[in-house]
Amino acid sequence: MYELAGDILAEGIDELAIAIENAWTMADMPLLSLDRRHWIELFQRVGFLSDSLRSEALKPRMPLILYRAATAHDRRTPGLAWSPNIEQARIFQEYYRRYTPHPLFLFEATVEPHQVLAYFHQTRGEDEYIVNIGNRSIRQLPG
Repeated sequence: MYELAGDILAEGIDELAIAIENAWTMADMPLLSLDRRHWIELFQRVGFLSDSLRSEALKPRMPLILYRAATAHDRRTPGLAWSPNIEQARIFQEYYRRYTPHPLFLFEATVEPHQVLAYFHQTRGEDEYIVNIGNRSIRQLPG
């Protein structure tokens, strides 16, 4: 995907945005196909993306409280996909138990608008924010 980005970009930034969204939302675990750094670079290249629309006007204006299920390792290197719905995070916590022998925890983060790279709602039928945050803003929830 990353190597193709330059070729797709030659077609236009909107085409690249659609390709990035499709690659992200069609993969069950997008970080297995491309590392965190490259995903962030791609999202930043196209600007804020929301369900195939590129528009900074659609970007959140206030900080968001978001949730994620992850291993303790993910606490040190935060994942990119977060939900505003704690119940959705709990569903992912149960879902991903079959993929890892490590315990999964629920995390909460306060995310500033400038840290939000994308928001996908219609594409996956869930509320998913793609964010670039550091581990200092993440708190492990009890239980």
